[in-house]
Amino acid sequence: MAEEIFEKKISKEILDLIGGAENVFGHANSLVFFIEIGLKDVSLVQLERLHRVVGILNATIKDNNIQVVLGPGKARKATDAFNELLDAERAKLAMAPKSVKRERRSDKSFFGRFYQQLMTSISHMIPFMLVGGILMAIGFIICAANHIRVSDIVQHIIDGQAFKTNLGAATFYSVGQGITNLVLPVLAGFLAYSIAGKAGIVSGFAGGFAASLGHWSMLYIITAATNNPIAGTIADSTSGFLGAMVAGFVAGYSVLYIQKRLAKMPASVSGIRDVLIVPISSTFFVLLVMFILNVPMSGINFGIYQGLTNLARNPNLLILSGCIVAMLMATDMGGPINKAAHMFCISFFLNP
Repeated sequence: MAEEIFEKKISKEILDLIGGAENVFGHANSLVFFIEIGLKDVSLVQLERLHRVVGILNATIKDNNIQVVLGPGKARKATDAFNELLDAERAKLAMAPKSVKRERRSDKSFFGRFYQQLMTSISHMIPFMLVGGILMAIGFIICAANHIRVSDIVQHIIDGQAFKTNLGAATFYSVGQGITNLVLPVLAGFLAYSIAGKAGIVSGFAGGFAASLGHWSMLYIITAATNNPIAGTIADSTSGFLGAMVAGFVAGYSVLYIQKRLAKMPASVSGIRDVLIVPISSTFFVLLVMFILNVPMSGINFGIYQGLTNLARNPNLLILSGCIVAMLMATDMGGPINKAAHMFCISFFLNP
């Protein structure tokens, strides 16, 4: 009895987290250790939440299928329970009024999926921000305790002579800085992962790195040729959080498009397709897109940062700048705007 209740419960959770009955092709198949389910749109799958469901050992997306690993002896019974639930849900959908059907479809709108995918990537990014910031803060504390300027530590690290100052401060600061530098690639990489699965990670990370490089844009090349100081200042800035978000979405959906176009390739080369052709093709595409989009994104990021910085550096407007940052932090309760404001605070703290 307990096993039957567990199978029904886990089947319900799987169905809810893969986009509902409307997103399932045919019926699920049992393959010894796992359930394999054909999907109409893999971007609707909440993979991160599936991994946290009690009883699910692993869940992976392959092409247009999702494989949910439950272990030996459980997959067969869970598959039967899942298919029974699937039939019941499809019967309800068939009998539901058109208005209800439209409402259910609207729950899975593009903006709903956008927010869900973005929050998945942010949940992976937050530990990097926290750990990197804490390690750098420890480095600052050691510097303050030993009356050492942080700029001296940074210069010695750049020169490869960290041993000439406080080795502990140099180690904590450099490791923390390295982890913090991974924030944008991790954001873009896991955003692409939430959209396209493992195939999107590489191109997502590449796009995130491109967003963190000020020189990867058309404006940088134009500036080098014209020596325009204003354009040069913007060209040296990065597209930041906004650019990494765009890079992640471009990477994820480009992978889905390439996979769709190459779906009819012979099975003999499917391994090369998934491991090499799709990642390298999507990576080149993402880098090309970021080469163009880094220009407006860097301008927007530079404008926002300079505006907030000028407010923060003016003693008469200090309260106003604090209110604006606080409102940005509270706007979406931990969402993307909150994180953008948080990253401004960190960068302003490092470069006052």
